[in-house]
Amino acid sequence: MISHPRKGDRVSIIDIGSRSLQLVIYADFGRSLLPIHREKVITNLGQNLNNSGILFPAGRKLTESNVGRFVSLVREMKVEYLALLGTAAMREAQDGLALVKSLETLCETSVRILSGPEEALYSAYGVISAFPEAHGLMGDLGGGSLELVHIDKGEPKEKTSFPLGPLALINQKDIHEVIQSALNSLSWIAPNQPIYLVGGAWRTLANYHMEKVRYPIPISLGYRLSPEEALKLCRKIMKASPSQLEKWSRTTAERKQTLPLASLVLHELIQYILPSEIIFSSYGLREGYLYSLISPKEQKEDPLIEGCSHFNIRNSRCPDFAEVAYNWMNILFTEKNQQLNRLRLASCLLSDMCWMDHHNFDDRIGFFRALSIPYVGISHSDRSFLAYAIFTRYGGKELSKSEEAAIALLDKEGQTQARLIGLLLDLAYVLSGGTTEILKQTKLGVKNDILGLSLPNTFEDFEGFEVNKRLKRVGKILGLKTAIDTS
Repeated sequence: MISHPRKGDRVSIIDIGSRSLQLVIYADFGRSLLPIHREKVITNLGQNLNNSGILFPAGRKLTESNVGRFVSLVREMKVEYLALLGTAAMREAQDGLALVKSLETLCETSVRILSGPEEALYSAYGVISAFPEAHGLMGDLGGGSLELVHIDKGEPKEKTSFPLGPLALINQKDIHEVIQSALNSLSWIAPNQPIYLVGGAWRTLANYHMEKVRYPIPISLGYRLSPEEALKLCRKIMKASPSQLEKWSRTTAERKQTLPLASLVLHELIQYILPSEIIFSSYGLREGYLYSLISPKEQKEDPLIEGCSHFNIRNSRCPDFAEVAYNWMNILFTEKNQQLNRLRLASCLLSDMCWMDHHNFDDRIGFFRALSIPYVGISHSDRSFLAYAIFTRYGGKELSKSEEAAIALLDKEGQTQARLIGLLLDLAYVLSGGTTEILKQTKLGVKNDILGLSLPNTFEDFEGFEVNKRLKRVGKILGLKTAIDTS
């Protein structure tokens, strides 16, 4: 294994947490991360730590046996870089260092126990990686601890760590007082700012809420709640009986046991800091640790465009076509609208994603893939935009009820622009067959309220029925007549 990953390397993190042991392997090290393998084992390593002072014996055995397996798997999968990170339970336990030595002997690789401030910093970096313009408070609730970090315009500032994870609180008396005492020690919390929530228990709350309200995009990353909605959700979970929680099938029995305590911590935190909104993040410690290893220049790159570029290279017949198509349609868009142009470029990069799928299903498959693409730097309405653009690029016309619900996250202008981009991509592919040299020799233009498509006279045969039909669709959405010029 190398000591520092290089761009494009296959990298892996083994996160030895207080509640679970997790392995994630990523395909390409860089600004955008694509997970290719995940595993999680519930160890409850920090169970009863407050009383015993040592790691949970059964959890320690599970950790040792499964870390050994994870490391062997990582090596067989040709991973170039591996980091083993221990968190709250390992740093608090009397036998934490003994477990480190045992794992290092077993696996012949180093294990790093993170301090509380380090754990907080890397979790904040995870949020910043997913939300480059993040501003507010980051809260990461693990099994044994709660990390809080003030993020100022994408930069981590003040940070702290408290032993307020569910496993640390489960046997405490006066839990309310313990939580409030910790929060009262904070002097740098500012109200009326967003709070970004990290951690499996809190993501489970997001999943629960999305299911109950039938939210059309069941992805926790970027899901948002008002403080009032979040408080109501917390109270509902706090009051729920074990039998009521058991009826919910979308989470494990172990997670259901910790949900009421996780809800209590969030309830107290919201009441104390008075945030403007709650934003959930699936990016945290692991992603933040890798983000800290890339250069400052790479940190400033757009993660959505980087991710879509990787997707384009891996999955398109002609990856260069995306940039050519983007430039080809530039005449119809203004440079000032940077966010629209960003989504337009992402749409172009994803535009050949379904070439191997059956043509009867490519519009629906494209919709779902674009909606659920595993990249960051993207809001839920942005996901809807990309999905609608790709659906239209593949000739989709009638949306299903679930697709309509997702598109409803866009305003009318957003829906129109997504459909316009999709229609332009459809025209580009039919006109050129996805061949860059053909598309480069054609040109769009608007003159006297007419949308024109110019073809070189050697391309006379390219002026066919299907090209005309698609050009007219673009003209209709723009309110323009159309013409093809082959002179």
